[in-house]
Amino acid sequence: MRPLLASRSQARDRLPRGLTALSTVLLACNSSPAEPHALGFDASVRDGPQLQATTQPVLLTSADEGISLAVDGSNVYWQGPGGSIFDCPLGGCPGGQPTQLTSLVGATTLLQSLVTAGGDVIFVSEAGVTSLDPRAPSPATTLYPSAQGTVSALATDGAELYLVASAGTDGGESTATVVACPIHGACSSPRTLYTSTFGLGPLAVAGSDVYFVEYGDSAEIRAVPSGGGSPRTLCQHPNEGPAYALVVAGGYAYVTGVAGPTSIVRCAIAGAGGWGTFTHDDAPYGLATDGANLYWTNYVPTTGSVAGCALGPSCPASTLVATGQASPFAIALSPASVFWTTSTSVYRVDR
Repeated sequence: MRPLLASRSQARDRLPRGLTALSTVLLACNSSPAEPHALGFDASVRDGPQLQATTQPVLLTSADEGISLAVDGSNVYWQGPGGSIFDCPLGGCPGGQPTQLTSLVGATTLLQSLVTAGGDVIFVSEAGVTSLDPRAPSPATTLYPSAQGTVSALATDGAELYLVASAGTDGGESTATVVACPIHGACSSPRTLYTSTFGLGPLAVAGSDVYFVEYGDSAEIRAVPSGGGSPRTLCQHPNEGPAYALVVAGGYAYVTGVAGPTSIVRCAIAGAGGWGTFTHDDAPYGLATDGANLYWTNYVPTTGSVAGCALGPSCPASTLVATGQASPFAIALSPASVFWTTSTSVYRVDR
């Protein structure tokens, strides 16, 4: 089964040549940071005029690296490389120090390892998929035990939790499944929505469908009804490489990674028109949308950036939200702000 490319270490393998060995944020990576001139990126690669953001990033905390990021109505949450979960108010961590909700629950490098739903924080841990109430974080609840499968992606529509789980069979062949679980209580009887002998993920939920990428001899975006039913194929890309991130909004699915490390591509969810290039940028990785705009991180050491553009078939003019970022990775939105993580910090820019 082809692996899901949704981690910092796997992202390194797909970045532009000359950048791979330069990142200092990857787990088990001791290389030195790159000088800007060594990155080899041409500023003209960005489509359309560069529109500088009018507000400066606000540093929420520099206490820890964030691997996966989520927000709710009052707090921002992130998972560190050791698996611990942290949070702080949307306006910033008091004294720059976040609250640690859990400690050392199993190392993770997964971009989609954390979501919020129904007042709970749900995340991937060594126990499987774990849920806790941030107002009373102990005890935590195991929703989906690791014995049922290795989880590589999470998504939620606020009513149910969707995940990609991989497991071996008696014949030695690995399978990956998209399953649905309740967001509260143990998932003793998960509903299987899709099964594959290839790699699956990342996930996105929009309307009544769950979207995901499947990797076989090509990369395909598929959709399946969240309540169960027949899957459909939306687009098929000739590249075998898996995706970093997937979001669905405005009639399109947007993906990073599939078409190469400098592209965001889109696919009409109606299933007509095939793949198209939304925009090119330095190294698009994490994605987030508010239903009107698409935001992304450019995963570059020292000179990374955060950018955004209005949804649509292409991006004629992107906006630079922040520049000079140290390997910006995960990204999430509140109604008023854009949040992202770097190799050392969590930042916010108000929209």
